[in-house]
Amino acid sequence: MGQIKGTILAEDIKNSDYFISAYCAITRALHRAGHPFRDAGILIIDDKNVPIVELHSNSQYEELVKRVCSMYNQPWKDRAVEEPADFDFEINY
Repeated sequence: MGQIKGTILAEDIKNSDYFISAYCAITRALHRAGHPFRDAGILIIDDKNVPIVELHSNSQYEELVKRVCSMYNQPWKDRAVEEPADFDFEINY
């Protein structure tokens, strides 16, 4: 078992696209915290593309994805549901 801790920054959300996983706010937070992982939308994977956390089996990751997605302006929405904000997260796996 392990633990991932990080901080999502509002600037990361404002200056990135969630659908480009190499640059999304979650991946940026993981790298800033020193984790060699990246967000792949439904998975957090390591630098060898091995799944570390899966969305459907980890409620902490699921909540993080929902919150981050709610802060992005998406093509199918007029505006973000929640204003981009800085916040800390923790995922146990």
